[in-house]
Amino acid sequence: MKNAILLFLVFISFKLLSQSDFRKGSIISLNGDTLSGELDYQGNAENGRLIRFKSGDAESVYTPFQIKSYSFEKGKSYASKIAIIGNDTLEIFAEYLVKGKKDLYLCKTESGLHYLINGADSVLLELAYKQEIVNENGVNYHKENKRFVGALKFYFNDCPELFPEIEKLKSPQRKSLISITKEYHDITCGEESCVVFNRKEYPFQIAVEPVVRFYLKNDFFGEPIFNAYGANLYVWLPNSSERLFFKTGTNFSKTSTNDLVQIPLQLEYVFPYKHIKPKFNIGVNMLFLYNAQSFEGGSVTALAGTGFYLKMTNWMYLDFNIESDLFALGNKAQLFNTFSTTFGLYFKIGKKYH
Repeated sequence: MKNAILLFLVFISFKLLSQSDFRKGSIISLNGDTLSGELDYQGNAENGRLIRFKSGDAESVYTPFQIKSYSFEKGKSYASKIAIIGNDTLEIFAEYLVKGKKDLYLCKTESGLHYLINGADSVLLELAYKQEIVNENGVNYHKENKRFVGALKFYFNDCPELFPEIEKLKSPQRKSLISITKEYHDITCGEESCVVFNRKEYPFQIAVEPVVRFYLKNDFFGEPIFNAYGANLYVWLPNSSERLFFKTGTNFSKTSTNDLVQIPLQLEYVFPYKHIKPKFNIGVNMLFLYNAQSFEGGSVTALAGTGFYLKMTNWMYLDFNIESDLFALGNKAQLFNTFSTTFGLYFKIGKKYH
């Protein structure tokens, strides 16, 4: 029964909660007017297709070429562009990575991340790279198609000093492409004003959280309620998602007869509300049972949970979570019948996210 209730809560959290995340920003209309308001931040894929804009009580939805561009305050900037990606010609909002004498763009589609440069008639061209397996005379070979190298050399043809660095590239990567584009500006702009736009990115970010856990039910110990203490660690990749986290940590429990060590390995999704942020998580628990410091056995359980974060400051949140193990494997599979609630104090480290 408890598992059915928990799964229902997770389902409701996922299906019914809005994911709007409005942040300060502006749009530039087709006639060049700048309008300030709030933009709905939804990540590269969604924001490349459309943007929701609020000004006062009015809310509008724009697709590429209904406006010239839009920018988040102290954040990402997008422009309406036509892009050739693979065999498709698309109208997109392309994200600026570098903006200056030569521009560098990013677009995310279902097939992945695509780095783009200006081509003829302002049509964006993909910096194409492909790996494939080719069979010759019954032997399989890995073959690389590095067309992006030639495209970059043509793009920066007035700066041959960059060619050796371009030829060293193994594949299109954000950091190296931004570095080359910025270096081009440093070499060619001289004393002229040259505006380069680039968001500083961190490859990963972390948060830590001391927690106290209350086991409301656990048949193995035969005690209705007992406590656990520990800490959780959250890791996420801002370039991929600002809302999906990998969560791990260690929790210690002690009863009159046994000690339990719990290590969660979970994925957690956080909804982007400003002050109360609902969440849900799925994954596994690794459970290790000790008796008088002697290892008695363990179990691996599948779990699901839901809860919310309550914002206290820009870097600290109160955390409430309720979760249950659904089924278990191992010589102590009785541990599967846990049902617990967790309270924590969540500290983020680094730039803002979700």
